[in-house]
Amino acid sequence: MRVKLFYTVDEEEILEATADILGLARKDVQQIIDLFNAAQEELRVEDASPGQVVNINKVLEMLGELRLALLNVDTRASEVEGMILGYEDHKRNPDAPDIEAGPEESA
Repeated sequence: MRVKLFYTVDEEEILEATADILGLARKDVQQIIDLFNAAQEELRVEDASPGQVVNINKVLEMLGELRLALLNVDTRASEVEGMILGYEDHKRNPDAPDIEAGPEESA
């Protein structure tokens, strides 16, 4: 289960904090590269070793893991993008009141 966290930083630290948050996706990015290469190698196994066959189930499992890692990176990038856009909006209009984001209330 994924949960959303909220925390505060000084205005001068916003971009550095977003860089740190983006960096949390580093392991997923490396996993994407590794799975991408491994899936290609597995699909080409017949070329490298006569008599060997492609393990289709293994390739499908790798592709599933790759897609999940891609989703994780996309989610993290989207979060950071939202933070940066909010920061830019604040810089353009510093006198606007801050809006706290929280759970939606039901009627």
